[in-house]
Amino acid sequence: MVRAGVVGHPNEWGHCDYKEIQEPHKRYAVIDLQAVSELSGFVDVADFRKAHREWIANALARGAAVKEDRWSETIAVGGQAFVEEVKKALGTRALHR
Repeated sequence: MVRAGVVGHPNEWGHCDYKEIQEPHKRYAVIDLQAVSELSGFVDVADFRKAHREWIANALARGAAVKEDRWSETIAVGGQAFVEEVKKALGTRALHR
């Protein structure tokens, strides 16, 4: 919604991953913050959250709120097993992707 000009910062949009990372729900969390933190090279979730805030602030300061094809034009983002499951479910619509 930042790219669309609806909000100036992702924190202003209630339904985004920024909010989920910075202010996670106590129940029914969508993102496994411990796993994402570890995959990003952090031991502590608090350190990951701090770095995430800085990444977003730096990207906004650079004017880097642009569409990234790798996130919006791929079949799925996730582990190999998940991607293969999505491709199978899509059938012929997933050919050559």
